[in-house]
Amino acid sequence: MEGENHEKAMFVEKLRGGVNLRECASRIVAIYETTLPSGQSIQPHYHPDAEELYYLLSGNGLMHIGDERSEVESRDEVYIPPDKGHFLSNTSAEDLRFLTLTVCVPRAEGIPYIL
Repeated sequence: MEGENHEKAMFVEKLRGGVNLRECASRIVAIYETTLPSGQSIQPHYHPDAEELYYLLSGNGLMHIGDERSEVESRDEVYIPPDKGHFLSNTSAEDLRFLTLTVCVPRAEGIPYIL
């Protein structure tokens, strides 16, 4: 309403293919969208102090977590615990699009993981 003092209740930032970090409830959160072309893979990696959640938007592929592999497709969610090696391969003829949410798991000494 006109004349009322409203505080900004929400922070909105335009994502342009990168990783954005925000401190949220004493944790670092990263959310990003990735398009993986046909036949490509994400480099194998791990996060010692962070857990990740992948949400597939379109396409299908093969998720590798530790020694396990699983076929994934649109609308699948994949949880990756801290310190677990993982990567995703696009095994289809179309692009594989997905969102990744990364949340810091605070270390015992209270120092957060920084990407």
